[in-house]
Amino acid sequence: RRRRGGQPVQVVPHRATLPWAEADLTAQGVDTEKAWARLLDEDRGHGFDPASPPLLRCTLVRTGERRHRLLVTHHHVLLDGWSVSVLLRELLAVYAADGDSCVLTPVPPYRHFLQWLEGRDRAADEAAWRDALDGVTEPT
Repeated sequence: RRRRGGQPVQVVPHRATLPWAEADLTAQGVDTEKAWARLLDEDRGHGFDPASPPLLRCTLVRTGERRHRLLVTHHHVLLDGWSVSVLLRELLAVYAADGDSCVLTPVPPYRHFLQWLEGRDRAADEAAWRDALDGVTEPT
């Protein structure tokens, strides 16, 4: 979103409905691995509209009598390599606790991070990065 003056702002909705789908690959005569590969290809083909949250969707895929795979797809702006591992670790912890999210450590409000960030010495931070990247002559 943008403010009237054109300045971009991030809008975080209070609630969002997670797109959830289920697929069953256990039909007789179906090569489960080939069907899984097709499902992955189809999922990759469905992009995300950054203006329509959430930028995350899940598909629970039945691959056997008592076997399932969970396909979690997200826009790269939402999660990076570090945060994906946090999401999966927390998801598995809640799953192991039969859906009880009390097993998760409470997360401090984002405003606390913004307050910390606001209190930083920007000039000192820039100087530290200049020193750390001194001599770098190409993308890294």
